[in-house]
Amino acid sequence: MVRLVREVVTCGGILIPHIPDVYGISTLHRLEPEPGRRLPTEHLVTIDIESRLTKCVQNSHISIVSWHHQAVDKVPSSWRIVGHAPDDGVIEAVEHEHHPWAIGVQWHPELSISDPSNQKIFQAFVQAAHTQQS
Repeated sequence: MVRLVREVVTCGGILIPHIPDVYGISTLHRLEPEPGRRLPTEHLVTIDIESRLTKCVQNSHISIVSWHHQAVDKVPSSWRIVGHAPDDGVIEAVEHEHHPWAIGVQWHPELSISDPSNQKIFQAFVQAAHTQQS
């Protein structure tokens, strides 16, 4: 599992520097209750039912904790979009077409400790690492 923005940029993708400038605020991807103070927020993500991520979380919709203001605009070759915010279409997840465990998510599953779907991401990653070592 990888951080979405870093992998997209490293592999030649293009970012949107500030989501509200392109998508507006129909879905908040982070809260800013006052200037300089940023907080996470929750919203839904729709996941492609044919993706490895859907197999991992066992659902094609997931409630996520979001805390970002940048987003992917164009994915690099060999990557495909597998998740987006349903209200504004912001790209929230990608997968590498050939690498079995290169999955990037824009949200913070580590901030959803009590959510079983988000925890399945970590469990599947650990299992894949363990299987790879065996």
